[in-house]
Amino acid sequence: MAEDRRDCYWLYVVTNCAGEPKLEDPIFDPAGQPWNEVRKVQHYYLTVDALTQPLKLHERGEEG
Repeated sequence: MAEDRRDCYWLYVVTNCAGEPKLEDPIFDPAGQPWNEVRKVQHYYLTVDALTQPLKLHERGEEG
């Protein structure tokens, strides 16, 4: 969509999130930037129920 409506899109970037966050200058038409393709993304999540269970440590390669 950003490629079709380039005049309507801005990218807002916040850096130093772990410290004192800084809002960088907005980037107009982010679709026109030289992006690098990401081919593989792994996602991790933790369910709310897992937070109430004791944590178990496993060695690499060990299942269960």
